[in-house]
Amino acid sequence: MRPDPLLSPVLLSESDFVATLIGQTGFDQAARTQIAARAAGLVRAIRDGARPGLMEVFLAEYGLSTDE
Repeated sequence: MRPDPLLSPVLLSESDFVATLIGQTGFDQAARTQIAARAAGLVRAIRDGARPGLMEVFLAEYGLSTDE
């Protein structure tokens, strides 16, 4: 009997599952490094240039750990 492909990821640790997904991309280490650098640059640009939205303002004020 084959393992259920939907259940298999549940049984893996997150780091093992991510490693499996990365291996399935077919990208070599140089390409992955370039992709990661580009993604980090995009995230920095978004964080530096964007005004906070309504949800971000709300969470900054009340957070997720308050009783309210």
